[in-house]
Amino acid sequence: MLKFASGDLYYGELMDDMKHGKGVVERLSGDRYEGEWLQDKIHGVGKFTRKNGDYYSGEWDMNHISGKGVCF
Repeated sequence: MLKFASGDLYYGELMDDMKHGKGVVERLSGDRYEGEWLQDKIHGVGKFTRKNGDYYSGEWDMNHISGKGVCF
């Protein structure tokens, strides 16, 4: 587990001290991302859920929503 100065937490795989592979970020704000990472960026398939329950589940490309996915 990594804890950032912001209070955010990361659980998951690392490579060269960067989020890389599968992992989860829980933000102090209550937002959460669970999915794939590439060199510290959200990349691949994952689900981002806001504190209020809204979410996007699908494909990401270097921190940006890209490809197929579902918003609710």
